[in-house]
Amino acid sequence: MIKKLLLALFALTLGLATAQAADAKADETTSAKVTAVSGSTAKFEISGDVAAWIKKGAFVRAVTDKGTLVLRGAKVTAIDGKTVTVQSAMAKELKVGDGFKLSKGKPTAGC
Repeated sequence: MIKKLLLALFALTLGLATAQAADAKADETTSAKVTAVSGSTAKFEISGDVAAWIKKGAFVRAVTDKGTLVLRGAKVTAIDGKTVTVQSAMAKELKVGDGFKLSKGKPTAGC
């Protein structure tokens, strides 16, 4: 009886943790469009509200609608309203007008 109770409690806890993680992951992405590219610097225009995690010094990654990673380990160098400036060696491969989904990146991702 106790085994069944513990198993049910474990399953409930695991289910709640998974649901919260999925909600948090959805909040961590934002849509953006490239407005300018200059060498290793790119500017993105955020559609909608700027996410709370997008701050100067934060790292971001950009993914296409098909899921292709095009920018990783890019460091946010400036934020001006809905325009976010990032710096990354991969920025030179971006094209003005392309749309991407930005999400949290890792500082070691660009190494």
